[in-house]
Amino acid sequence: EATGSDSCAYWRPAGQDEEAGGVPWRHERPREDRVRVAGEAAAPGTLFLSELRYPGWEAYVNGGRVESAPASGAFTALPVPAGKSEVFWIYRPWSWPIGLLASLLTAIMLVSDARQVNKVNEVNA
Repeated sequence: EATGSDSCAYWRPAGQDEEAGGVPWRHERPREDRVRVAGEAAAPGTLFLSELRYPGWEAYVNGGRVESAPASGAFTALPVPAGKSEVFWIYRPWSWPIGLLASLLTAIMLVSDARQVNKVNEVNA
């Protein structure tokens, strides 16, 4: 069951056609930047998530990082092993650390400029 989202997650055995459907897995969105899916696969296969595929989402299956792939055009899929699995998608866009770095550099330059202005004012006084 999805919480706070209209998306769904389902599993298919490896090699099964997309049009053949799949087995629903429990799906929740505890935060806007996280999706958790849990279920049991009868055999190795593919987990499909009907969330739009955007850069910055990282996928983890049973604690290990895995690469997700496009599915049905705009959605996402990833391999899962046989047995019980817990899957997390975590949103970590590359733009966030770059923005933080730019903000810190700007703050450092502003403090430096303020010190220079104070030195000039002291000399002219």
